Amino acid sequence: MGEWKEPYTMCSTCRAMGEVVCPDCYGSGHDVNTDEDCYTCNGTGHVECPTCHGDTYVRNKW
Repeated sequence: MGEWKEPYTMCSTCRAMGEVVCPDCYGSGHDVNTDEDCYTCNGTGHVECPTCHGDTYVRNKW
């Protein structure tokens, strides 16, 4: 039989954290143009990972 593979692996985009740095404010939490909280991350500086959607693991494709 072939080598057995895990059905899930840790997300390499967020390194299993579930969040990534906001692409709009680059982690500052503030909108550069208005000096208010960033609309995308609501001032936190982080957004849900687009690859694993916060689950920290992704399903392997065979």
